[in-house]
Amino acid sequence: MKETYRYIEENRERYVEELIPLVRQKSVSMTHTGIKECAELLKNIMEKAGIPTKLYPTASGHPVVIGQLKADVENAPKLLIYGHYDVMPEGPLELWDSDPYEPVIRDGRLYGRGAGDNKGQLFAHIKAQEAYRKFHDGLSVNIVYVFDGEEEQGSPNLLSVFEQYKELLQADVAVCSDAGIHASGRPTIQLGVKGICAIKLTCRTIKKPQHSQYASAAPSASWRLLDALSTLKKAEGAVLIDHFYDSAMEPSKEDLEALEKLPYDHKDQLDAWGVDRLLMNRKNDRYLYNYMFEPTCNLGCFSAGDVNGSKNVTVDEAVAYIDFRLVPGQTPEHIYELTVKHLEKHGFGDIEVEMYAKLPSSKTPMTSPYVAMMEQTLREAWDAEPVVFPIIGCSAPFYLFSDVLETPWMMVPIATADQNDHGANENLDLTCFIKGVKTGASLIENLGGMKR
Repeated sequence: MKETYRYIEENRERYVEELIPLVRQKSVSMTHTGIKECAELLKNIMEKAGIPTKLYPTASGHPVVIGQLKADVENAPKLLIYGHYDVMPEGPLELWDSDPYEPVIRDGRLYGRGAGDNKGQLFAHIKAQEAYRKFHDGLSVNIVYVFDGEEEQGSPNLLSVFEQYKELLQADVAVCSDAGIHASGRPTIQLGVKGICAIKLTCRTIKKPQHSQYASAAPSASWRLLDALSTLKKAEGAVLIDHFYDSAMEPSKEDLEALEKLPYDHKDQLDAWGVDRLLMNRKNDRYLYNYMFEPTCNLGCFSAGDVNGSKNVTVDEAVAYIDFRLVPGQTPEHIYELTVKHLEKHGFGDIEVEMYAKLPSSKTPMTSPYVAMMEQTLREAWDAEPVVFPIIGCSAPFYLFSDVLETPWMMVPIATADQNDHGANENLDLTCFIKGVKTGASLIENLGGMKR
C-alpha cells in the first residue's frame, strides 16, 4: 500500500479543493434547504470518481444517494459504506468565525457546516477507492455506497429504502465514518449504539391556573408530575420501574476486556464536567462501564407555568420529556409499556404518556472477524493502536444493518473529538482526513484478503 499512501499524500490539496464545493452546498434536512441540489452534486462527485450512482427517492423528497462498484473476481466480499450528506442548521451566525457555507482553512483544519459531520468523512471513502484502483488492476471487493439525506432527522424514510432494495444493499460488513475519534487522537472503532425511547408526560389537574393563595387546596399539576417523576429513578442513577432491567443484555467477556483497555482518567472526567463525583448507578460509579452498558432514564425538559408571567400561581398543566437510552435486549415498545404500568401502579394513571421517538439498539459482537480486520487496517493507516468501544451511549439507525440486512457494522470515525459537529465553527482536521482516505483504501485491501 506504500504507493497508494504516497499518492494520497501527494493529492492532499486536490482532495480538499474537491471537498470544498460539497461543504459549500447547503443541505439542511430540517428546513428542506438545498437537499436535492446537494444530492445531485454528490452524485456527480461520485461518478467523476468512477462510481456509477443513482438517486433513490423517499417520501420526504430527500433522496438516498446509492453508488455501486463491482469486484473483478468471483465470490468477492461486499462492503457497504454508509454516510449522510444532510447537515444541521448553522445556528447563530455570530458564533461562527467565518461563513458556515464558505469553507475556509485555518491551522490545518477546514471550517464549514458539514465539514466533519458528515461530508468530509464520506468524501474520504469516495477518494479512497479512487486512489486504490489507480495502483491495483481491479477490485477484490464489491462496494455499495449509501448516503442518507435525512440522518439529522433520525432517518425516518431509510427503513423503506432498505426494505425495498434489500438485495442491492446486502453486504458482508457495513462501515460508517461519523462522529469523532478518541480525544487522545487515536483511531477509533465503535461497535454498538444504544436504543432510544423518548416519551412526553402530560399532567393536568385543575381547569385553569389559580392564585397561589389556594395552593393549600387546589391540586398542582407541577407538584403531581414531580411526584410521579420521583418514582421513576433514584437520585443516584438506577431506574426504579419494575422489570426495567430484566431484558437488558449483560456485557460479554470480550466487552469487559475491551473496557479495561480504554484510555480513561477519572479525575479528568470530573474536571471536564466540573463535579466532585459521578453517579453510582446500579453497580458502580465507573464512567465508561455505565456509559456503555447501563440503560438510562433522563429528564431532559420540565415545563410548568409561565416563567415570564406571574409566578404566584398554582398551575393546571405540567409537561416532562424523558428519554431512555436502551442497551441490547431492551426495546422501545416494551419500555414504554413498563412505564405506563409503573405510573398506573403508583397512582398516576391520569398522566398521559406519549412516545414521540424510538430507535432500537444495535451491536456488532467483539468476536466478529471484521473487528480484528479493521483494527489492523487502522494500525496501518494511522500508525497507532486503535481504541475499540463495544458500544457508545448515543442512538443511531444502525439496526437497519443488523436487523434488516443482518449485516455486522462498525463506526470508524475520521473527524476529531473537537470537530464541533452541530455547533459553530464545525471543522475537519485535514491530517485526520488524509488518514481517513488511507483507512478507506486499506479497508478495501484487507477485506478483499479475508477468506469468506
